[in-house]
Amino acid sequence: NWSSLSECTANPVGSHNCNFDEGVVLICREEEEEEDDETFDAFINMAILVNNNGTAGTSRGTLVVDVRNTTTGYTTTGMVCDDYFGKTEADGLCRMAGFPGGAREFSNNRRSPYAVPREMYNSSGASLFALDNLRCPGNWSSLSECTANPIESHNCNFNEGVVLICRDEEDISLQISSVQLYSYRGNTSSNGTVVLLTEEGAGLIAAESISRTEAEVLCRAAGYDRNLAYGLARNTTDWRDQMSCDEMIRMNATMLLDDIGCPEGATDLSDCTPTRASDRRSADSALWLSCGSSRRNEWVLSNLTMARSDPESGELYTGYRYGTLWATISNDYTGEVRTGLVARGPRATRDNVCHMASGQRGCSYDKANKSVKTWGYISVSCGYILDHSVDVIIHSLECPRGGPSNGCTFELATGDYAREDAWWMYCN
Repeated sequence: NWSSLSECTANPVGSHNCNFDEGVVLICREEEEEEDDETFDAFINMAILVNNNGTAGTSRGTLVVDVRNTTTGYTTTGMVCDDYFGKTEADGLCRMAGFPGGAREFSNNRRSPYAVPREMYNSSGASLFALDNLRCPGNWSSLSECTANPIESHNCNFNEGVVLICRDEEDISLQISSVQLYSYRGNTSSNGTVVLLTEEGAGLIAAESISRTEAEVLCRAAGYDRNLAYGLARNTTDWRDQMSCDEMIRMNATMLLDDIGCPEGATDLSDCTPTRASDRRSADSALWLSCGSSRRNEWVLSNLTMARSDPESGELYTGYRYGTLWATISNDYTGEVRTGLVARGPRATRDNVCHMASGQRGCSYDKANKSVKTWGYISVSCGYILDHSVDVIIHSLECPRGGPSNGCTFELATGDYAREDAWWMYCN
């Protein structure tokens, strides 16, 4: 019985993700018209979900109900229209369909990839809609607690049929021991396909329902400070940044979760209630993450480039696709800035480092600075290093593919790192 828009919640004015077809149309009553006080006398004999393959009884799909009028005994089977439909109705109908955890999501036939195809539904012989304008109170368990149009009375088309994604209570029990990000060659990295290591083995997460909060939680679980990007593994800009089919087979990694179920504000996996993948899904829908270290009030990589010096002029030149790695790091807290060399890192990280430093696709080969035959001219020479007191300033450098430089992770070179062993690369 609200009377002022100030009592309601909504997106900011002008903020939406809707198209013209979704504009609301109203049919209003004159004040003198009296609303019918008709008792809704129906009972749901059965509620099932039929997915896009026509399989009935799955945890996601178009909702089909078998409804009986308790007064006349008339029975019909059909869909539920999405008019007035909300989370309260979705939770109760998921429970009726045999999923005690209620609803994770609800949508309609037009928007959901899990909807039963129109031709398949029409050939089933079921009525188009059994219920319309269904409205139920919180924690309802019987249709007698709800209101709706009389059975089969509706103004809906096929696209408005409700689609549900339900969850089992047992989903909560899954124990995740580790989260890893795998690249094409089976190496763990700061960006790659997400693999969960559980008591049941290795598993993947479906990307479509992951939120920014959940991406942040997964990055922290993988040992990083923050998320830089997330999405479908198959949509990564470089195929080397996703786990290969061979590696999935080797690890016996299959789709394990539809969602990790983290509420807004969650900071740890213990705050989340994962939902198992209830029917076999393609690994093409696996989640990919790019993670990094925010290093707030600590050192961050401000710039990474290739450098070489001219032994005759003593000048240093940067911005090439080959040369000695030349890094600039800064401290947000103190304002201090350092420039210097990078200790040679593992081969598994060199392609991303090369891409970050030069913009080239990857690394053709790398070596220690001292191994370059024409030391100087195509590298930072020993003379330049001595004349300018250049040090190795970082080691264990890893960078996200295509991400910002401040997403790279590294360690300060506080030990004894030989300058002649600095990282030299040729990128293409």
